Amino acid sequence: HISGEFDMIDDRCFEYCKHIENLTFEEGILLLCQELLCHSKTLKKLHIPESATSIGWRAFYNCPNLSNVEILNSETFILYSFLFTILTCYVTNVILELRV
Repeated sequence: HISGEFDMIDDRCFEYCKHIENLTFEEGILLLCQELLCHSKTLKKLHIPESATSIGWRAFYNCPNLSNVEILNSETFILYSFLFTILTCYVTNVILELRV
């Protein structure tokens, strides 16, 4: 879990991280910056709270095992955040299948 006491998680904070399989950002986080956790081969599941308004460019780029992403705010701005992933994305109650 990443605490909601931070409003922003900075660029490349977890780049190439080898030990995160499930990542939950808690309510209060507004911005997930670019290339936040790119190139993670172990990341499988991601939870983004309703407070998040923007997910940065290539934030989860090249995370080939990322298969489940829950985004609670359907208005969260996503800009090429999930390139080179195959995932199921839960946006509020709507399920989107994304194939990149």
